[in-house]
Amino acid sequence: MEEKKLLRLGDVNRRQFLKAAGVIGVGAAGAFGLAGCGSSGSGSAASASASASASAGATSASASASALAGADDFDPNDWDSVLEAAKGQTVNYHQSGSSTVMNEWLNTTVKEAIEKYGITWNYVPATGTVDVVNLVSSEMAAGKTEDGSVDFMWINGENFFSLKDHGYLYGSYLDYLPNLKYCDPDNPNLTVDCGVAIEGMESPFQATYDVFWADTANIPESDFPTTLAELKELIIAHPGRFTYAEPGNSNGTYFMGTVIAGLCGKETWNRINKEAIPHDELKELIEPALQWLRDINPYLWNNGATHPANGSEVIQLMGDGELDLEFSSTMPKSYIDAGTIPSTVKPFFVKDAVISDFWYLTIPANAAHKAAALVACNEIMEPYIQMTQFEKVGYYPFSPYELMTPEAQKMYDAIDWDAGLIPPDEMNPYIVPQANGQNNDTIEDLWHEEVYGK
Repeated sequence: MEEKKLLRLGDVNRRQFLKAAGVIGVGAAGAFGLAGCGSSGSGSAASASASASASAGATSASASASALAGADDFDPNDWDSVLEAAKGQTVNYHQSGSSTVMNEWLNTTVKEAIEKYGITWNYVPATGTVDVVNLVSSEMAAGKTEDGSVDFMWINGENFFSLKDHGYLYGSYLDYLPNLKYCDPDNPNLTVDCGVAIEGMESPFQATYDVFWADTANIPESDFPTTLAELKELIIAHPGRFTYAEPGNSNGTYFMGTVIAGLCGKETWNRINKEAIPHDELKELIEPALQWLRDINPYLWNNGATHPANGSEVIQLMGDGELDLEFSSTMPKSYIDAGTIPSTVKPFFVKDAVISDFWYLTIPANAAHKAAALVACNEIMEPYIQMTQFEKVGYYPFSPYELMTPEAQKMYDAIDWDAGLIPPDEMNPYIVPQANGQNNDTIEDLWHEEVYGK
């Protein structure tokens, strides 16, 4: 097996790196933090954190929005002028490049869709989102407010807050995108990302459902658990055959959120989703989940002494035959089709909690090719493109079926749900939102203090 970058006790985690690099100020990092968080998914868009973040970044956000309205050689209200300005531009897209199936989709389907507008597609894989955020922040802090390296990027809650708060985002562009018509205007994921008011500065990229994968060659479907209590029994019955990434990466943080939401009660989870909770009080509230996580430690892959750096490394471990069970925010079908994991892998979910939300794209304030970035963000929202991502990568379309184009509806109708996929209707009754960003740094700290190595 090839060498993997695995977290060991004492290693610096992603959030600590952000702080050390100066990308997140002390106050911001203390108030918000979830690497990999898409959206709170809660109807409480006017939460305390959303209000706080909107206030903290109000001046920079307003200035950035003003720039969007007229500083470029196109009028965002006139989409034809955006398309004309984008012709001949090269759009530089930055995203973590750890997923083979994602990389292939970006460099084939998305590339072809973007280049039909006379734009040259340039996908720049990054080691992690933090590297892209650091690049944008470094350029802006150094006074490079034009001709930046990143035209648009994948973004998450913690990093979105940091860039927005510093005034490093382009502005409120979402309402200018024609393909916004394919989104449900009442979906709170369009207004709040991990407790941070979006204010049009992100556009949807993916819809996620958190599930588990199991290799039926070693774990028959009849043994698939439906509760976290049953899942713990299954992990103990198959020692060394399950693991999750370090919380701070989306895979680990979402797994921990699933355990907390499922074990600590609806009232507790609603509080965690809506309001900031002090460290010691939060520790007491989530103690059942911390104990559950401690209980499975000795039965994890490598006895829990190391954790994969991200979800792609977890998938690789399953592909290498080292795991029979894993946690994911996507479906296994595309990885089966690519030959990355065995064809015997099937997904399941626990009814205690299924975290579901959006992940996003955003445009830096110093993007060199803003018109091309707007066109790309808009094109990726087209329902056909969403459906190809579902087919080839496993992330669900975010457009409601009734708002899809006939072509996309036809693709949806043709889905073989028995082939490594779960119909959303089966999971929807058990959906919970992701935790509010105010609490996630504390949750991650508690994992290091109370779970890791215990």
